[in-house]
Amino acid sequence: MKKRGVFFVFGAFLSLAATLPVFGQGPKTGVVDIATWERELASMPVKAVLFPIRQAVLSAEVDSQVLSYSFKEGEKIEKGNLLVTLNASSYEQRLEKAKSAVVEAEAGLTHAQKALERNKDMYDKGILGLQELERSELEVEVNQSKVAFNKANLKMAEIDYAGCKVMAPFSGRIVRKLVQDFEFVRYGTQLVSVIDDRRILAVMHLPSADKQSLKIGQEAKIKIDETGNVHLGKVYEISAEADPASRTFEVKVVLDNADGELSSGWSGQLVKDSPAKKAE
Repeated sequence: MKKRGVFFVFGAFLSLAATLPVFGQGPKTGVVDIATWERELASMPVKAVLFPIRQAVLSAEVDSQVLSYSFKEGEKIEKGNLLVTLNASSYEQRLEKAKSAVVEAEAGLTHAQKALERNKDMYDKGILGLQELERSELEVEVNQSKVAFNKANLKMAEIDYAGCKVMAPFSGRIVRKLVQDFEFVRYGTQLVSVIDDRRILAVMHLPSADKQSLKIGQEAKIKIDETGNVHLGKVYEISAEADPASRTFEVKVVLDNADGELSSGWSGQLVKDSPAKKAE
């Protein structure tokens, strides 16, 4: 019985060994050929997403109440346009108070300087003692400090007052109002988002093998999915490193959009069969 059991186990072991690959010869199925994979990746369409050349979210620089927006969402704006008006009544009062304080401090300094000149003359004639002269010099220094202090307060008051008007940092469009009229906002509260879409960035990811064929300023064509039109642009930025997971690198192509034909958020793809030329 024991011999029969041993032969049975040994036979099962041989059957299992017969199913294993020969040492040094792994299974060929499922092997990834990196070079082939990269060639297939390079032959695939390169998709792009459109973004504005610049975008910003403007925030409140003071605590105040939103009085009004000067533009509607989607409307064009120019650099320096007034976008949001905040209630400036309290800051206007602070500004006037700061101006008065500067005038008062400067008057006190002028008076102290004149008194010092008189006391110097009296000291030279022996009429006034050294202690009185030093007191006059100290009075001038104190009033100079008061003037500097109040001028600094005036500057802060001017900044706060100016902060009640939110201006456009660049030309473009209003994307979204982030608060409503008459709401009270704190310093740092986001008020409005704006974009500069006079130029558009087509952002895409190209295979690593194609990196050497691209240079900054090189021409590239992007076909827009929404319109079917092809737009000529220039390579704007090339990422310094590749994504190790996808073996691709990010490329941004800038497209002119002065006519407003393109919209941020649209998609497209790189036209590969067009010869690219280095821009002059």
